[in-house]
Amino acid sequence: LALARFQVNGISMMNGRYRLTGIAYGEPLNFEKHTVKTEVKAATYAGLLYK
Repeated sequence: LALARFQVNGISMMNGRYRLTGIAYGEPLNFEKHTVKTEVKAATYAGLLYK
């Protein structure tokens, strides 16, 4: 997935933790169209959740 734009809908704090909600826009990764320079291997921040 090649992400191109992000819309942040809100930042809040709940139980002492920050929460960011929003929408990420993109398209399927196409190696003929997109150049990949660095690959993200994993989320390393403790407690980070990606949905």
